[in-house]
Amino acid sequence: ESEEDDKPDFILDIKAVDADFKKVIVEYEKSSNLIKQGKYDGKKFYELTIKIHNVDYRFKQVAQVLAKVGNNIVIDVFDPNHVKYVISAILSELNLNPQVDAKNSQQLKIEIPPRTLEDNKEIIKNLKTNRDLFKNSLNKTSLENIRSKILNDIKKMKNEDLGKKYSAQLEKLHKEYVKKMEDHLK
Repeated sequence: ESEEDDKPDFILDIKAVDADFKKVIVEYEKSSNLIKQGKYDGKKFYELTIKIHNVDYRFKQVAQVLAKVGNNIVIDVFDPNHVKYVISAILSELNLNPQVDAKNSQQLKIEIPPRTLEDNKEIIKNLKTNRDLFKNSLNKTSLENIRSKILNDIKKMKNEDLGKKYSAQLEKLHKEYVKKMEDHLK
């Protein structure tokens, strides 16, 4: 028997797997945190189309979200002549009622309504869907996708004992990260 026969045909780099799983968790947490903000996070405004004299503008071309303070969002409109168009778009597309700031006619203050039970149910549903996407899908940024690729390599190994050892290490690490996802959902 030569030395090459003793070399494993696949070597599990558990640190690399751990790093890949960590990347998935980071992306998952970012995505979940956006969902938790609900339907009135500042990003929703950037999806608005502002119609000015029959020409469509993107929100960021005419205004910007300055801050989210408590239950209020403050928007700065670049041109005072565009304030009414921005108000109209927010009213019609987001069903929110912006108020012009008394001290600055180019600033709008929008009071965000408290979340309803329906809003909370929708957020929970979206969080669970998001968790499943990052946990089980064959999407390249899911724990399952990373796990299945490595398991395929392990199954091709000639050394079954080493393959079982690798599988056990992988499953242990996978369970840890699935638990992290479940804990983040709570």
